[in-house]
Amino acid sequence: GDELALDVDVDATGAACVAGVTTSVNFPIANAFQSVFHTGTKFHTDAFVTKVKSDGSGLDYSTYLGGSPTEKGYGDDIALAVAVGPAGDAYVAGATSGTDFPTVRAPQPFFGSAARTKTDVFVTRLSSSGSVEYSTYLGGENEDWAYDIAVGPDGSAYVTGDTKSVSLPIVHPLSSAFRGGLHDAFVARLADTKELFFAQFGNGAEGDASVSSTILLYNLNPTRSAHAGVEILGDEGDRLEVNLNGVQYPGFVEIDVPANGLMSLETDGQGPLRTGSVRIVSDGEVSGTTLFRGFGTAGVQANSRTRKFTVPVFTGSGLNSGVALMGLGQAQSLQLELRNEAGTVVGRAVKPLAAKGHWAGFITELVWDPVPDLTAFTGTLSGSGASDFAAVAILSGAGVFATLPVKISEEPDSFYFAQFGNGAAGGATLSSDIALFNLSPTRAANARIYLAADDGSPLKVDLDGSEVQGEKQVAVPPRGIKLLRTDGKGELRTGAIRVVSDRAVSGGQLSGVILFRGFGMAGVLANESLRKFRAPVVSGAGIDSGIALQGIGGDQVVVLELRNPAGSLVATAEVPLKSGTHSAKMLGELTWNPPPDLSGFSGTMTGAGAQDFAAAVILVTRDDFATLPVTRLP
Repeated sequence: GDELALDVDVDATGAACVAGVTTSVNFPIANAFQSVFHTGTKFHTDAFVTKVKSDGSGLDYSTYLGGSPTEKGYGDDIALAVAVGPAGDAYVAGATSGTDFPTVRAPQPFFGSAARTKTDVFVTRLSSSGSVEYSTYLGGENEDWAYDIAVGPDGSAYVTGDTKSVSLPIVHPLSSAFRGGLHDAFVARLADTKELFFAQFGNGAEGDASVSSTILLYNLNPTRSAHAGVEILGDEGDRLEVNLNGVQYPGFVEIDVPANGLMSLETDGQGPLRTGSVRIVSDGEVSGTTLFRGFGTAGVQANSRTRKFTVPVFTGSGLNSGVALMGLGQAQSLQLELRNEAGTVVGRAVKPLAAKGHWAGFITELVWDPVPDLTAFTGTLSGSGASDFAAVAILSGAGVFATLPVKISEEPDSFYFAQFGNGAAGGATLSSDIALFNLSPTRAANARIYLAADDGSPLKVDLDGSEVQGEKQVAVPPRGIKLLRTDGKGELRTGAIRVVSDRAVSGGQLSGVILFRGFGMAGVLANESLRKFRAPVVSGAGIDSGIALQGIGGDQVVVLELRNPAGSLVATAEVPLKSGTHSAKMLGELTWNPPPDLSGFSGTMTGAGAQDFAAAVILVTRDDFATLPVTRLP
């Protein structure tokens, strides 16, 4: 075939990054992101990016970049410009007419035109070793071409070219409309993007219940707004048309989140129940939470990109659990393992997952080999894949629904649960299930559990039928789980839990989850120690939120700031927190200065202290309870 090198740049070591176009099926590749030429007619082309070692002795990497052609041959790709950034990454810009050009962390993950005879700009960033950091379309309904690219000191890409599109994506424009003639020039800045994923989303009615989802995105940057694209995907990776804040969207919406502010996107709960996942790409420091309402109230923080996970699972006594999966890389089959409390494999299953697909189901719905007894099961579910995905655990029981983040990495030697409760209040009882699970495949984990009341004193509680005076020693087998259940009896007592593992001695990798049952059902992964956090808070329309704090370091005063969706400070409060004590208060129970109007409030809460503490958001409806992790701030 034919090759044409169209641009070159050199990194700090003297290695040359070359970009161009090829028609060859045997173009030399090395450590390739895309190793196969997308063949079509003999006139079809793929872009290529090649990094030549500084001494010319070989290739650090060399890869195709391209999408598939149509039967008429459309689907050409050409790289026209390359620039090397301060970290040695190669930033490549060009043009494509392929609707399946490879996208990764893409601000625009779709081809801009309905016509395959048109072209979009593409921008791809490859790391110094050749892995793709992001790859995105940039274009509208007509012809769009990029001719040059530069890199700023912060890693932002600056792209210039021309366009015939009146629908070219516009953000902070100097000129907001196409000015006529054959072409307009354009300049675009692509900031170092941040991705968020929610592996579970739902909207609509099923039976007598209506499910709605509220996506809460909050900006951690105090001075700069963040622009984000929100994509809602169905089970097959297609976009779900959905009503957000009263406006119908075709599965994609662009939003701006003010500095220190919050943006809320709420579905209407109308129509048949549809499930899927949510993908968000932002140019700023955005974090997020999704709340589910209908089958109870549940919430989960944004999920991480991963290739493996472990989560505790339970069945029996009206409870069932499973996992929701969201495809982020290539189509793949995930390998699932089910282990009992002793860490022994009792079943294996394979779950196909489309490239942008979604699947959610309970462990009782999977095809296991061999078939395990799941009538009253306690254990762990592990999953692994060859490509990236996101995951969240799901729990269902007695008409309610809850979610839990999965475990993808080990915790430090100590971890915390900032909220704990057991006993009766009014006509309802609350019980807690403490599940500790060991990620190590070879070594047992030993840990001591400390239960403290609000004043820091040892909390007397019944665990698995035995009274515990504030602490208990446990051992968890390799890849096993230890479940400790309270009895829900006596007057309601609240507090916090600290788990100290002897990982340095035993080598076990211990993590944990706590489930609350009684006022609905809720669960939260172990909290980390921190000195500053931010989280979304809401009140009104039958829901209220607050904050649970656990003192870990010395005595201190945690200063809370309440900000509205625009990021403006509306009030501050102080919470005295002694070492080892616990405090849990709703927004309306805190002493704010000045007193804010909380009758229909949504915004963010920031907390800061001089010593270590742990924190979790608490959510309460008329007959339901949920917890959420906070986002740690530096």
